[in-house]
Amino acid sequence: MVWNEETSQKPANDTVHGIKGQRRKGGIMEELHIKRDALLESFHSFDAQYKKLLGEYINPDADMNELIQTTAAITNKFKPLDCGSGWGEEVKQQIPYILAGVFTVFT
Repeated sequence: MVWNEETSQKPANDTVHGIKGQRRKGGIMEELHIKRDALLESFHSFDAQYKKLLGEYINPDADMNELIQTTAAITNKFKPLDCGSGWGEEVKQQIPYILAGVFTVFT
């Protein structure tokens, strides 16, 4: 079972271009700029990595511990991560690869 084959298919471009960002500041909602091109680029990185990993680990005899350790090694590079100060570009660029590893494990 592949998770994205069982969900409604909608092109990523349509989804991303329909996103509206808002944040609450002092009790008032204000618009939040969404970097749509960067978000789409991240999605495409995730999708490519997910398909690559899925091809390697879909075999029931595959070593899932290796995948888990590889994915954990990516996250360990960023410890400790202070979410309050925001995530830098280095962290943001690794998120698609971390998520691809997690989704592959649970597929």
